[in-house]
Amino acid sequence: MEPVNWYDTQWRTAIITKEGRKFMFLLVLDSYGVHLRRVKKSERRNMKPLMHEGKPYPIRRMVRKYRQFGKDHGITKGAYRALVDEPRQRILDALAIRKELDLS
Repeated sequence: MEPVNWYDTQWRTAIITKEGRKFMFLLVLDSYGVHLRRVKKSERRNMKPLMHEGKPYPIRRMVRKYRQFGKDHGITKGAYRALVDEPRQRILDALAIRKELDLS
């Protein structure tokens, strides 16, 4: 996950959740809530890294804000899975690897 400023018709904040060979998936906020958008990888040229006080924006903070916005304005199933399920699964995988290393 990578927070970015993205320009399509106006500047928006977005989170890159998945990047493939041709397309990437962005979590985007708009007046309808939080949703997942598939855009061509060439759109990367219209993106800048999102900064906070001269450092990269903290991803945990951004996820927390997106989830809160989703509670207030609505969130699609795909966006919810990208915000909640994937990070949770990565944490569980990291804990399993850590346990394997401790047992050895």
